[in-house]
This record gives sequence, structure tokens and C-alpha cells, in this order.
Amino acid sequence: VWQWLIGPYIDVHLRVHNDQNALRALLQPIIKQLWSTCLGTISEIAEPEPPFAAAGCFAQAWSVAEILR
Repeated sequence: VWQWLIGPYIDVHLRVHNDQNALRALLQPIIKQLWSTCLGTISEIAEPEPPFAAAGCFAQAWSVAEILR
């Protein structure tokens, strides 16, 4: 799963459902990754099944940019 796509997904989810609590749960694996792999970065991709392990490049600029946006 390309992690940078979380940004557009969140935009659409908020427009359709306006449920911020559901999004907080969705972001927990990404927030955990910020503190566990390479500090302050997000990997390029994540495994599609729980526990959504990081894969690909360990620090990807556009993945981090979407979380900061």
C-alpha cells in the first residue's frame, strides 16, 4: 500500500463521512511508524494486512509530506 495515498483518502473520507474519530484509528499505524523505524519518517509502502508493517524505502519524502499536510 502506498502510504502517500493516505492524504487523498483522508480528504475524501472527511467530505463524505466527516468522522474524525475513525481517521484517528486509521492513522495509528502510521504514527507508530514515525517513532519506530527511522525516527520522524514514513516508509514508502506498508503491508496491506495488519500489523501494516513498513516495506520498501524506509524514508519516503512524499509519504512524510502527506502526513504533515
